[in-house]
Amino acid sequence: MEDQFTPNPPHTTNANVVRHHTAVDEKVERFLSGPAPMLPGVEPISLSELRRAVFRLPKRKAPGSDGITNLGKDRRLPGSYRPITLLSHIAKLFERLLLRRMSPHLPLTQCTCGAVWILQQPLDDAPASEGR
Repeated sequence: MEDQFTPNPPHTTNANVVRHHTAVDEKVERFLSGPAPMLPGVEPISLSELRRAVFRLPKRKAPGSDGITNLGKDRRLPGSYRPITLLSHIAKLFERLLLRRMSPHLPLTQCTCGAVWILQQPLDDAPASEGR
């Protein structure tokens, strides 16, 4: 994921701004170079959990940013490309695994369409639960 983003250094010579950006860069580097912080009650993703999630992905669907058009559609038209191709299969897996861990801690409700789970209230307004 790191390769998909380009760092944006400050376009200023203001010493305070440059000092702030340097401090933030150093703090991020220290955080990323250390061990991943563990939350109480949240287990790391296991190989068997990942395997189950892979096999539960819908079959015969575009796996991600592969540029697959709808069958029989003109490849030269942007409208011919399925929106699902915007999410890679890695992002879909991560979303499912993350949702499994978040859902016990967040107030969720099922959408009327029956397929999507949504938050009942913004995260900032959600009551704090144990371990959060």
